[in-house]
Amino acid sequence: MKLRRHRSLLLIDIAVPRDIDPEVNFLESVYLYNIDDLQTIADNYLKQRQQEISKCESFIREKAAALLQAAAHSFQFQPKLACGTEA
Repeated sequence: MKLRRHRSLLLIDIAVPRDIDPEVNFLESVYLYNIDDLQTIADNYLKQRQQEISKCESFIREKAAALLQAAAHSFQFQPKLACGTEA
């Protein structure tokens, strides 16, 4: 590790069974992840994205409703008689 000059080392063990001893994770500046860790991370990000989808859908519904309401309001008009007086 002295040769690495305190630079971090990221190890990803995707083998089943594991090839890297989990004890290396306790070494200074060494970070070990295995396939299960990566799956957990991916699942957490998927959950976050799904929550954001709900927020986006709600936002879109609100904006669409406001747009439809504005459009309906702008198409309302008062008919006028040919002589220029309101009905």
